Amino acid sequence: MANEEKKKRGAKFGHIVSAATRALISKRTKEAMWDPKIRERHMAAHSSNEFKELMSKVAGDNLREQAKKTGEFRKDKTMEEIYGSEHAEDIKEKMADAKYANPTRYWLGKERSQAVKNALSQSKKGKTWEEIMGPDEAERQREIHLHVVFPRKDTSIEKKIQEQLTEADIAYEKHKPIFGKPDLFIPSHDEKYHKGIAIFCDGDYWHSSQKMQERDKLVTKTLFNKGYYVVRLPENHIREKDFNIMKYVDEITPTKKKKMLA
Repeated sequence: MANEEKKKRGAKFGHIVSAATRALISKRTKEAMWDPKIRERHMAAHSSNEFKELMSKVAGDNLREQAKKTGEFRKDKTMEEIYGSEHAEDIKEKMADAKYANPTRYWLGKERSQAVKNALSQSKKGKTWEEIMGPDEAERQREIHLHVVFPRKDTSIEKKIQEQLTEADIAYEKHKPIFGKPDLFIPSHDEKYHKGIAIFCDGDYWHSSQKMQERDKLVTKTLFNKGYYVVRLPENHIREKDFNIMKYVDEITPTKKKKMLA
């Protein structure tokens, strides 16, 4: 049966070439490519403008058509709608991990000397992002940083508060992309009083340094001035058995908001 199939193919496309003949053709082709004159003609044909334009057009048309189809399929769809909720979270994590394995970021994984580190540090010292990378790029980087969540997994104290809010049927958002990126955010039902409740779960280790405490004060003050109600909760307080987040969100009034920073 196999021989009959080979004969049919041979009749249609030409004579069947044996393995020995194919090996001989391959050998002579490789030998021919070492001939300077043949190699020169071959390179000239493939480097001609006509050949480059043809290949560019074929590849470009294919890529454009594929990109158009992909764009139409993904338009206005979430990751869950494209890949399914089952795989969306895994894909997001892989994309985040791949960012750090990107070969174009040549500096990652390389050990720099202390002299180079000092020089880089001094070159940026006392400068704003606008001065270092320009106003447009600085704004773009700020927008990117607002959507970066670190750590990617919720901490145990965050989960405790999430469970209490869920039990109380309170809608909330995790890591809202506003200044300071609060761990949890409860939208306001009446912006006459505030724009929402920003809840920060401050781990004892990370928020114990003076630098971090100064940063926390800046975030609290900035959000307060923008009309948000800010609740900062230290880890040891959240871990207490009788802790309940509803104590802070049951009734929020302008008076309480003023006392927060007093």
